[in-house]
Amino acid sequence: MVGQSIRILTTVGEQENLYDEIASTLAAGGVWKGEVKVPCKDGSSRWVNTIISALFDENGVFTNSVAVMEDITEKKNLTEQLWGLTECYGRYLTIISLELLRPKF
Repeated sequence: MVGQSIRILTTVGEQENLYDEIASTLAAGGVWKGEVKVPCKDGSSRWVNTIISALFDENGVFTNSVAVMEDITEKKNLTEQLWGLTECYGRYLTIISLELLRPKF
């Protein structure tokens, strides 16, 4: 993504104010960090762990920004699957516990 605008990070839905958040953080001289869902040309999307920092000239004037991105799509997918399994396992344990605690006549 060398030379790409950070506008590529803006998407609809939950992240629609993302560009404004990043821009205000950079304008204040800060470093923005976060996980971002970015659209791909084929219509799919990828999750990237992103760090964006502002670059300033010798007079303290904002000149550019630099971003480091790591594709974490597989990690996010595996985490969602794990949470699904954990939820399923929790329901299973609840059912077993209720069966064991049910009075036997």
